[in-house]
Amino acid sequence: MIQLVGPGGAGKTTIGAALAERLGVRFVDLDAEFAARYGNISAYLDAHGYAAYAEQNVGVYLDLVGGHVRVDIVALSSGFMTYRASIHPYYLALRQRVALSPSTFVLLPSTDLETCVNEILRRQLQRAFARSAAREEEVIRERFSTYFGLPARKVETMQPIEAVVAELVMALAAQQAAAPDGTGPARARPSRSVYRESRVPQVSGRRQAADQASNMATYYCGPCRLALGYAPSLSSGPLLQTGAQQAKHVKHTLVDPSERLQSVFSDPSTATIRVEVENALGSGAMEVDDRGRINFLTWSGEGVGYRYESGTQIEEQDLTKVVLSSNAGQRHQFTEATARLGSQRCQRCGGELFQPST
Repeated sequence: MIQLVGPGGAGKTTIGAALAERLGVRFVDLDAEFAARYGNISAYLDAHGYAAYAEQNVGVYLDLVGGHVRVDIVALSSGFMTYRASIHPYYLALRQRVALSPSTFVLLPSTDLETCVNEILRRQLQRAFARSAAREEEVIRERFSTYFGLPARKVETMQPIEAVVAELVMALAAQQAAAPDGTGPARARPSRSVYRESRVPQVSGRRQAADQASNMATYYCGPCRLALGYAPSLSSGPLLQTGAQQAKHVKHTLVDPSERLQSVFSDPSTATIRVEVENALGSGAMEVDDRGRINFLTWSGEGVGYRYESGTQIEEQDLTKVVLSSNAGQRHQFTEATARLGSQRCQRCGGELFQPST
């Protein structure tokens, strides 16, 4: 799914509709979806406040991307990437997913702050619902660094619409050509006449989007993810600090025939496992799954662990994978096999994910 982010007045709706027309796919504007469900946004803000609006808007986004009908291009609300982390249980993961997705584009009138501010003011003040000039300027200056700092590609919109669309199409084509299987995040359909609804498994309410099974993980090599600012650290003290972590440690160090599938470390000592965890967090590759969860992997060498099916060994493993969580007490680790990643390469530089020592 292509996601367009940026401040109000950047051209997300206009560009999104034109891009959808060019590709023959479905475009949805998140603001329009919110208004269709809850009414005029300004009236909602006046009645309920910004925090309530932001929480509900994340819910609308979850319903949108996890619904029955496939959405190919979505224009996010101008403040979507600036909400506080606690605004919704899934927001932080969603924000990470959007920020790191190769099919996310940041639309700005200009990447020069002053030019961007002046153009946003000009555009916004022409709208019927515009805030005061002082408030519009305050908002764009406040949010510019957030949008400019996102790792997604920046596209300047102070040019003809056709030129912006052409730039996006070329960027998408390059991604498609670089994908290992020859497919990319955006694939044009022949026409709207062959559009079909995309059905997904039904789960309860707004967890639908977050609970979809997917193999659409994105990977970054160690140097690139560090350059993007993702550098978690393992706090000092015991490796197993909570009951949840202790239970995971038992699961991944002792073979249990009652477990259908199980990855087990060859050496169960916490000292050995701690070294692997530190290597993964310090310099390992980063995986961002389709639910926005971030994990780290390090090449630990053949035989670091084995995969079992109902107690029977079926695969030798050579990676250590550290699963992060917004709850530090849920962090855990297990072994994985390089072969299971297929031909994945770094999304940023195109290079290999691991450089095993010889």
